[in-house]
Amino acid sequence: MAGTYFVRRAGAEEGPFSVAQLNRMKQNGALSGETPCRAATETAHRRLDAVFPHLKDYRADPDKVAKVVQEVTAYEIKRLMALSMGSSVFFWVPFGAIASLVAIGSGLLLLFKYRHLGGLVGLALGGLGLAFRWWSVSQR
Repeated sequence: MAGTYFVRRAGAEEGPFSVAQLNRMKQNGALSGETPCRAATETAHRRLDAVFPHLKDYRADPDKVAKVVQEVTAYEIKRLMALSMGSSVFFWVPFGAIASLVAIGSGLLLLFKYRHLGGLVGLALGGLGLAFRWWSVSQR
């Protein structure tokens, strides 16, 4: 019975289970890392995490996760600000209305997703670019 394992729950031994079955049971919450487990060829029980280190629960450090999220947010805000400022300048090119709409869209993203007031600049510049573009087209 190669590749089969037994687990002990509520004082009784259950099994045999394959590795895939144990993995599914652990994902469903039926087993924890502390559950006693043994291979079919062994007699002593060990913790499930000791028998299968790849099934061990990984918990990321919350401080590191918060730092990474903060760095990614700062990077995205910087890029969106540059996009909203840069694209609004090109309102005069043949497809300038699209550039102005990009400035408005990135301004809205900055305002509503990141709650960054710099989005108002993108909205204002994009709106002015669109208004000037439509005004110049209507004067022809």
